Order: sequence, then C-alpha cells, then structure tokens
Amino acid sequence: MNAMTKFPQEISGLSGKRILAIDDHALFCDIIIYNLSTYGASVDSANTSEEACRKIDALPDFDLILLDYYMPNASNFDNFYKIKNAAPDAPIAFLTSSESLNMPSKANLLGASGFISKSIRPSGFIDAVGIMLAGGRFFEDTSHHANNNVKQFRCLTPREFDVLALLCEGHSNKKLGEFLSIAEATVKVHLKSIFLKIEARSRSHACMIAKDLELV
Repeated sequence: MNAMTKFPQEISGLSGKRILAIDDHALFCDIIIYNLSTYGASVDSANTSEEACRKIDALPDFDLILLDYYMPNASNFDNFYKIKNAAPDAPIAFLTSSESLNMPSKANLLGASGFISKSIRPSGFIDAVGIMLAGGRFFEDTSHHANNNVKQFRCLTPREFDVLALLCEGHSNKKLGEFLSIAEATVKVHLKSIFLKIEARSRSHACMIAKDLELV
C-alpha cells in the first residue's frame, strides 16, 4: 500500500485516540464527532464543563480535550482550570468563533496546547488535532492561518492571575497581600515569577501587557 492509498486514519494519526469535545452547542459537538470519527478517533462530547468533568471522572485518560473558549455561566479561566484539574495530563485546546487579536496569546498564557478558529477548514482542523495528539502545539491567528510563533509566554498559575489582576488595579504589594491573605514576601515572589513569564520590565509594563492581552 503506497501513501496515495492509505486510509485517513493512517495519515492523520487519530486512529484509536480518545478525544473529548466541550461546547454548549450540541450541533457543533456533533460536527466534531463526525469529522474526527472519520479518521478513527473515539470522540465523546459534553455541553457543559460540569458534564465534561463527570465524563472525565467516569472514564479518564483522554488524549486531547477541545474546549469552547466562551462557555455560559463561567469565565474561560474558570472553565479551563476546572477541566485541567479534572484531567491534568490531557492537552487542552480552545475552539472559538471570536476575532480577538489577543486570544491566541491569552490562551497560551493559560497553558493551552492549542487555539483553533471555528472557521478553520476541516482538513486544517484534522491537521491541528494531529499535531497536538503528537505532542505539539497549534495556535491559529485571527486571520485563520496557522501561527505556531505566538509569543511563548510560560503559563501563569491561577494565583499569579489573581496577583496580576490586583496589580493592574494599582494596589501596593502590602495591599495585594491583604487582599489575597498572603505575606508581602510571597507577593514579591509571585510578581517576580509573573514578570519573568510575561517578559515584563516593571509593574507598569506588566499591566500594559495584561491589558493588551485582555487578561484584565
């Protein structure tokens, strides 16, 4: 059998992989299931993060999780960390119909393995999923072209997001500690880590980056 006669499963690397699609639109989940199942993947779906966590608890070890960026009743931060806590070893990729220029970098900061526009062509979607299943990362810009050169900020922890948000409100280190019930020395440790991860030169620069990326 030559390359021209290989089955889709053999070309994509999806055969036998377990994937969970999370989207509040059931029709979109069905489209994902249809496309990925064609390539031999075993695909389940959930319409809420709570339903997704129940499915993960019942049958863990998903090879990839596809999460709608905008889910009802919770922020993208909350949904991402809820799913990440339930499946810490599974790569998570965001799906979105938004055109925000900063969303790929924001998703990267959260620690996502990918960012895919819902307007991507089916063949491009299969390629993106294949890349992430192979351990790679896939980020797509809002012009719908593959962009794997998104600034590679190391992901911030939930606590670091809290510190950054309060910093952008103009609070001192002492006030940050009081708000978060942590020592001022711990605040300084968090700030040092944040500055390093987002490549900020100062408090004001960190706030500028956070606002540019719509993190606050």
